[in-house]
Amino acid sequence: MHQDYILRMIQQIGIFITRVLRLREDGDFDEALTVLDRAYGRLAGLPGSLIHAISEDDLVNLMSAQGPVAADRFLALGELLREEGLTYEAQGNDSEALPRYVKSLRMYLEVIKTESDMSQTDLPGLDDVIRRVSGHPLNDSTREMLLPYLEQTGQYDQMENALTTWIEFDATGAACAEAEGFYRRLLALSDGALIVGGLTRGEVLEGIASLDLLCQ
Repeated sequence: MHQDYILRMIQQIGIFITRVLRLREDGDFDEALTVLDRAYGRLAGLPGSLIHAISEDDLVNLMSAQGPVAADRFLALGELLREEGLTYEAQGNDSEALPRYVKSLRMYLEVIKTESDMSQTDLPGLDDVIRRVSGHPLNDSTREMLLPYLEQTGQYDQMENALTTWIEFDATGAACAEAEGFYRRLLALSDGALIVGGLTRGEVLEGIASLDLLCQ
């Protein structure tokens, strides 16, 4: 029953997003941003200025401070942050778009965590922001939620990207150990499953070989 409510919420937000999309297509970026800013309080219960001022971890903690957070609030924030990121990106302002995509990613992952029956087809915005943050470092909490999601949904190419980025910024060796285990698990899959996931067996073997250089 609750999942049905979430899906209805997605439909309602979709109507609102259509307005933002039209404003963006018309080049009225300032009005689109104004509409989105007003929507934060109405749909998510928090002012936009606060949402943008704190980290994604602090945002989740703030939303959880008064008890379990309904998934619809995480969903609303994920959608609004993604749309705001798209609006800034359309203006060529990637420095403002990226942190919004990163927070949007975390909000979508919180929906999956809260509502385990939700699938990637229910949240098309999730895979979109995953592609948009590819190659950029994530904090520990978000990455720990993202990696299992990518492997479980068979997005092996995106998981490889996330692991490679983690290795570049990791000084503990944990990223290399995780990457080695990931590649070994991929070797046990069929060629067809690998291709569907965005990798070939040759690319998996190349990835394993690259760890010798990346993880020295």
